[in-house]
Amino acid sequence: MPFPKNVRLAADVAEELRGGKLVDYLDKELVLKGFSIKSSQAFGELVTMDCVNEVGEILRLYTFSQVVVDQCRDVQGSLPLIIIPKQVGKYMVIY
Repeated sequence: MPFPKNVRLAADVAEELRGGKLVDYLDKELVLKGFSIKSSQAFGELVTMDCVNEVGEILRLYTFSQVVVDQCRDVQGSLPLIIIPKQVGKYMVIY
């Protein structure tokens, strides 16, 4: 029996929900408008961030960086904020 044409692949839906990789936006100014954090037994915590770039494009970005997760929790009462993702040693940061 063939699959219906309107059924999507789970991997495509997951990628859409998770968004792009934060590491792809290193050294770019973004406005962090909101975020959500989910726990993963295999990888720790996943933070998905809703951002806007300087031309107004809406971006959904993610990282498993615990440093970024902690930073998001620290600033959650001050959103929206301009962030600049950076790689510092082995760690991702958003300040």
